[in-house]
Amino acid sequence: MGVLVSVPGVGSLTAVTLLTETMSLGDRQHSDRWAAFAGLSPRPCQSGNCTGRT
Repeated sequence: MGVLVSVPGVGSLTAVTLLTETMSLGDRQHSDRWAAFAGLSPRPCQSGNCTGRT
């Protein structure tokens, strides 16, 4: 939690919220998966005709 609180603008309440919301996401080890989870990925990964990245 100390690393999160060291970020400017992140207080103890925000750090605790981030930790509790993402505790079950331990299997997401790649940054692109975290970006997609956070809604920051510019490319959607959807099922359909295409598989993988386009």
